[in-house]
Amino acid sequence: MKRARPVLFMLIFSLSFFLTPISAQAQVETPPPPTPAADLPEGVSQDEEGLLYAQEGVLTAQGQEPAAPQAAYGPATDKFGNKRKAVPVQWLDVKTNGTPLSINNGVQFENVSLAFDFPFYDSLYNQLSVGGFGYIEFGKLYSSSQGVLPDVDQPNLLIAPFWFPAQYSDPQARVYTMSGTWDRATPENGLKYTAVEWHRVQDRYGNNYTYEAVLFENGTILFQYADMLLNANSWYCGTAGIENASGEIGLNTLRFCSLQKSNTAWKITRPKPSARIHIIKPYQGGLASAGGSLTYRIEVKNAGDLGPDTFDITASSKWPVTFFKNDGVTPLEDTDADGKVDTGSLELNEAFVFLAQVNVPAGLLPGKAVTSLITLRSSLNRSKTAKTALTTAVSNHFSLAFDGDHFSQIYQAAPDQQSLYNASIGSNVYQLTDGSYIQVENFWKCADIDCNQYAPSFEYIHTGHDGTPITRQLLTDFNLDPNTSVAIGSVASFPGGRFGILYQKYESDPGAGTSRKNVFLGIVNPTPGETLWTEISLTGDDQFHTGSHGFSYLSLAATADNRFVAAWTRWERDFDANYNLSPVVWAASVAADGQIVTPATALTPEPGSHYSSVVIPLQAGGVAIHWIGYHQAKPSWGYQVYASAWDTSLNPLVAPRKIAKADGYLNALQLPNGKIMVAWYRTFGNWFTKYYARQQYTLLKPDTLARASGVRTLKKPFSEERYGSTTALTYDAAGDGVLIWRANSGDGFSDLFYTRISARNGAVLTKTMPIAAGMDTYNVWRNFGPNNLTTNLVP
Repeated sequence: MKRARPVLFMLIFSLSFFLTPISAQAQVETPPPPTPAADLPEGVSQDEEGLLYAQEGVLTAQGQEPAAPQAAYGPATDKFGNKRKAVPVQWLDVKTNGTPLSINNGVQFENVSLAFDFPFYDSLYNQLSVGGFGYIEFGKLYSSSQGVLPDVDQPNLLIAPFWFPAQYSDPQARVYTMSGTWDRATPENGLKYTAVEWHRVQDRYGNNYTYEAVLFENGTILFQYADMLLNANSWYCGTAGIENASGEIGLNTLRFCSLQKSNTAWKITRPKPSARIHIIKPYQGGLASAGGSLTYRIEVKNAGDLGPDTFDITASSKWPVTFFKNDGVTPLEDTDADGKVDTGSLELNEAFVFLAQVNVPAGLLPGKAVTSLITLRSSLNRSKTAKTALTTAVSNHFSLAFDGDHFSQIYQAAPDQQSLYNASIGSNVYQLTDGSYIQVENFWKCADIDCNQYAPSFEYIHTGHDGTPITRQLLTDFNLDPNTSVAIGSVASFPGGRFGILYQKYESDPGAGTSRKNVFLGIVNPTPGETLWTEISLTGDDQFHTGSHGFSYLSLAATADNRFVAAWTRWERDFDANYNLSPVVWAASVAADGQIVTPATALTPEPGSHYSSVVIPLQAGGVAIHWIGYHQAKPSWGYQVYASAWDTSLNPLVAPRKIAKADGYLNALQLPNGKIMVAWYRTFGNWFTKYYARQQYTLLKPDTLARASGVRTLKKPFSEERYGSTTALTYDAAGDGVLIWRANSGDGFSDLFYTRISARNGAVLTKTMPIAAGMDTYNVWRNFGPNNLTTNLVP
């Protein structure tokens, strides 16, 4: 098999709410029941779809009553230099004089061309996209009904006069746009403008809002509010302001969830012309071999207003750094003879790409890392600089599956060599005892001869440790039923080669408008001459309903006594009341031959919310089952990680015990020394102030499940998400833990963040760093999940 060079990866984070910019009629699929939002201020609640709303009186008592002209939040000037100030209303009647857009619900977008180049942060735009939820985007479109500013999560690069879960139930609710030349007695007189008006849009309480945004050719933005009418004593939360492409810089004109007054206006103005340097990726990182090198791609843009500029380039690093042009061969030159290599003269808005090669000394141990600081300095204004940090580490052992712009691949990390192999799929990957890998994928097949309908299938791929294909086998095509869809939850294997696939099956009856969901265990026996595929329903719901029960966090363990133990989170649906009940963790036990040992059993019967279920096999026998739980009778505890131990017939061995406070995306793994590594994310702060999510982890004792180390918090080297992300765990050849998660990197993309953990005491052996960020080729990563990481043990 042809081997790709071991250079990696850049991530584009495709949210579930992504919309293409083509159709204004695109719809967003309803998400699964949300995990509860953490640390909400008093008076703010979350509905069953995860949307936040507030009640009058409670927030007023907390000082959220809007000030004159409104409850602005944060500094009046952002880090770029944009400044807000209150101004008198100069209302434009866009509804009467403009053109209606084809928007009739929140998730729709429509493109609007500008008659001028609009300067917004460090770029120019001649087209904008108007969204039904009350904001304007530039570039790629992401639809979200609520958000805060600034926030590195998508959507980014937006202008939001009032961003909230807008509805269009009023017959007069529409969005309008118009362009012209400003003729009012303000500093913008004579400038070209484009205006967008959201007219009589509502929230679910029937509150009506009419407001507009006016964009001027000099970069000035005007937010104006005509009627912000409360018809109820409650409202759905919204916010207002602007945000740059990375989501790290923004300016608020309304505190999230505050009330917005009628007949008010804000003006946002750009800073004075200046030299500016914009580095596309502020922080990069990758893994290398001792004695080798790693090459980073750095893109810089002249984002200033003063004309052509030349940027000098210097490096500060303990390891040697060499600069090359984008061809990777030609060294950078000192074009202005000032003693420093540079970019050459760049016109306004012109970008320049160069490569920084970090050379790793020989003889270094796994985990040794250095950060090289690259500085660019303007020749027009020597006080203007921009920096990017390149973190380079000697890798330990692990293997990673991913989907990218070079198709599906498996990345094998090791201290002496990084290898990147082509693969059939880029999803879940598991290493067997002989060093080979198994993967399972859900492929769509034609369900009829004309391929007008599609049906799911499962295929099993077996690949050698060196990337050589061994076999690819169809397991089931589900009778080519186009009314069936499936989702893989987890895979677990026995040493002899037999493995199980835990998945959810969704079946619908389009004629009756009914459906059902169930959790299934598929058992694969690759032994020649024996039955290959066995399928067992674990939840056994044979009835079709209007709506269906919900299942998530499917987890599977293959135990030492040849049993499969499955765990999942179930949202039972009250079909009469048409809503989902609080989540509960369930489990079942099945013998390796498919015989059910213990039918599906609720493990968390006490009132409250219990979710993010994870089951792992224990070396001493039995399983450990973890979840995040909220006990209704113990509200002061908040949401906690719980650990419990059971035998493989699901008899309790260690009662559930609290480990630490948490919010979601739990994962667990037993390390070779017996200790259990548990990881999750936790949010800090609240929605009215600084609010961010961080990864946390700890080690547990295998016999008592008591903590064997403190709870440690992993801080990203730059920016912070407001939401957590999936964590993948494995261990290396030395038995130490590897923890990788996906998070936004602060440049509009997503990266994988990597940490190496001591199995002895839980200490960080390699500091948190992005991997595969800023290499000399771009690979787009998608669908990274808890099952995309495995060991890399040499057979």
